Amino acid sequence: MADIEAHVLRYWEGEFGQLNPRKSHTGRRLYTRKDIETVMEIRSLLYDEGFSIAGAKKRLQKRKKTASDRDNIIETVRQTKKGLEEILAILNG
Repeated sequence: MADIEAHVLRYWEGEFGQLNPRKSHTGRRLYTRKDIETVMEIRSLLYDEGFSIAGAKKRLQKRKKTASDRDNIIETVRQTKKGLEEILAILNG
């Protein structure tokens, strides 16, 4: 799917903590959709954008932190909206 040799994927699994496929009882790697997206992202960073392994690691960590920050902001907005709706209900009720 990603046009990457198996030994390269195994190497990336050791280098990138985000890439951690489960293994079946026979020892075969079972990649989830998230794992495949991570592989495609690593591939793009290394092959298309020319990052080194260390640079790709930093970029992935930065993206993870940005996504986490975004999720926290969304949750804060949801809680604020809920609180404002409760205040509005009290004022109207």
